[in-house]
Amino acid sequence: MKKVATFSLVLILMLSTFICAEEVSSEIVYNQGDISVDAGVDYVTKYFFRGILVEDDGYIIQPYAQINFHVVSGCDVEVTLFGGVWASIHGEDITNQVANDPEGLNELRLIGGMALDLYDLLTVTTRYTVYTFPNDSDAGINQDRVDDRHEISVEVRINDGAILGGNFSINPWMLFAYELQDGNPNADNEGDESAFILTGIEPTIAIEIAEGSNLLLSLPVTVGFGANNNAYVDDENDGETFGYVSVGAKAVVPLTFIPKRFGDWNVSAGVDVYFLGNAAEDKNLEGDNNNNGEGEGEEFDIVGTFGLNINY
Repeated sequence: MKKVATFSLVLILMLSTFICAEEVSSEIVYNQGDISVDAGVDYVTKYFFRGILVEDDGYIIQPYAQINFHVVSGCDVEVTLFGGVWASIHGEDITNQVANDPEGLNELRLIGGMALDLYDLLTVTTRYTVYTFPNDSDAGINQDRVDDRHEISVEVRINDGAILGGNFSINPWMLFAYELQDGNPNADNEGDESAFILTGIEPTIAIEIAEGSNLLLSLPVTVGFGANNNAYVDDENDGETFGYVSVGAKAVVPLTFIPKRFGDWNVSAGVDVYFLGNAAEDKNLEGDNNNNGEGEGEEFDIVGTFGLNINY
C-alpha cells in the first residue's frame, strides 16, 4: 500500500511538472523581473512647453530613457519607483547661445518619482524634475535663464477602459506642478516660483492587429492654466489664469515583426493644434525666431510629432 501511495505521489508530481512546463512554454515572458526600461526618441516640428514656444526652427530631437523598479506588485496595488532623463537637441544655432558646449543640447531634464497604481483604475504619480540648460539658451521660455529649475508635480490618471468595456477609453487626467527654485519662465518675473494646472482627456481606440499587439488611435486634449500669477504673464507684466488648449490626433503602431524577446517596439505619429491665451501669445512672439519678436503673435500653432519607443 505504501508503494502504491509513493508511486502515485511521484506520478502526480511528474504530471504537474510536465503541465507547468507546457504552460510556461506556451506563453513566454522574457522580462519576468521587477525592473523594466522605457526608452525612445521623438522628432517634433516645434517645441512648446505648456503653451510657451521654445524652438520653431531647425530639427528638434527629443530622446528619453527611464528605468522602473516595481517594488510592490499584486493585491490590486502596484508601486513603482522610477528615474530617467529627457533631452531636447536642436539643430540650428538660432538661440543666441553663449559659447558653451554642447551647443545643440538645449535642455536636459533629470526625473525621479513614484507611481501608485490602484486596481488598474487609478494611477497617482509624483515626480521631482530638475531642468537644466547646458547651452545657456536665451530664447523662448528659457529667456535670460542659465540657472537650473526644480519642480515637483502630482499627476492623477483614471484608466477607465475596464469600466467602459471593449477597446475604448477616455483616460481623463490632471497634473499640478509647482516650481521650487527659480521658477518663473517669464524674464520679467525671474526668480518667482510658478505653479501650473494641466488637465485633459485622451479618448483612445485599441485595434488588435496581432496577438497581444494593438494599434492605438487617440484624440488627446489638454488645457493649461496658471495656478498663480507668475505662470503666464503678458506684455503688461500682468498674470493670466488661462494658458492654452491643445487638440491633437495620434496613432501608435506596434512593430510586430520585432520578436517579443527584444521588448515591445512602437512607432507613433501625431499632430497637435495649440490655441493660445493672450499671455502665451505675447511670450511666443518674443521667442519666435522667424519674426525677431516683432509684429503680432500667433493665436494658434500646429506641431507634428514622430516617435520611436521601446519598453522592456
